Amino acid sequence: MQGSSGLTENEKIALSQFKERLKDLELENKGLMEDRRLINWLRARDLKLDAAETMFRKHLDWRQEFNIDTILKHGFNNIPEAALKVLPADIVGVDKYGNPILAVFAGGLEIKKTIQKYGKRTSLDVLHFYLEAAIEDIRVKSTDPNVFRKADYILDMEGLRYKDCFSSEVLDVFITALKEVEANYPEALNKAYILNAPSIFPILWNILKPFLSQKTIGNVNVCNSNVENFRSVLLEQIDASQLPRRWGGSGNSQNIPQLNRFLSTSPISTEFEENCKEKAIAAGDVLELTFEVEAPNALLSWSFKTKSYDIGFTVLHREFSGSDLEEKEIIG
Repeated sequence: MQGSSGLTENEKIALSQFKERLKDLELENKGLMEDRRLINWLRARDLKLDAAETMFRKHLDWRQEFNIDTILKHGFNNIPEAALKVLPADIVGVDKYGNPILAVFAGGLEIKKTIQKYGKRTSLDVLHFYLEAAIEDIRVKSTDPNVFRKADYILDMEGLRYKDCFSSEVLDVFITALKEVEANYPEALNKAYILNAPSIFPILWNILKPFLSQKTIGNVNVCNSNVENFRSVLLEQIDASQLPRRWGGSGNSQNIPQLNRFLSTSPISTEFEENCKEKAIAAGDVLELTFEVEAPNALLSWSFKTKSYDIGFTVLHREFSGSDLEEKEIIG
């Protein structure tokens, strides 16, 4: 249903019952309780109330755990400003049905170095920032509360370092991101377009597909570097005036509009590599590094890599309670 302004009779009944079940909730983010948002949870679970309620309440727990409700307002407080700016993404227009188009030009991103520099959680927070921005754009521009908009996503892979995508660190972020998007942004995708996909992309796609629903997979269009090929696919959904010329549109710019305000054209700082330490660990040995946290709510980040062999990695939190030392495993 693209930009639909109505519900079926079954959806109206299910929505009424769903809202009754959620009456105990007092949410600061009132937008989450709008009909146009609640219906997505029902549709994602085929109008099954128990399943939709479980999914929605888990989503609320997730939003609280990762401060999603404040991520747009306090983005630079929760996420390093440089991390937000390194992802070349922005809303560039609307499709023929009024759905916003979020475009990502991956060719300007050193994805492996970025993840190593900022860590998994911050990398995922950047994704959440842009997803929430797209949803907020939909909310602000939809004056009719009964209009259910989705979003189109365009990922241009031209210039991307493909070997980076197959590193364990990058795949871990990709897979976690897909799981979080599927669990927390139901029915948010209208169409997705992957442009300039290399010949090895099907290998990566086959790794990622098991973490996507069949409905999502059915809305993903993968196109090679043939401009005429992906131009015809894009124009089925998007008017040429909303596309830059690099994608076969008639826009004034050769580049993606507005993306350069997020694009870091300079290479990632070498500070990360300079601060790394390398150590050879003999069989049975343990290397322990201790860092004293002096300020409350401090952020500790790290990157752990091994060249070979089986080496475990654990993060422990130690705190004195009176004269006793309490130790808690955070990651192991």
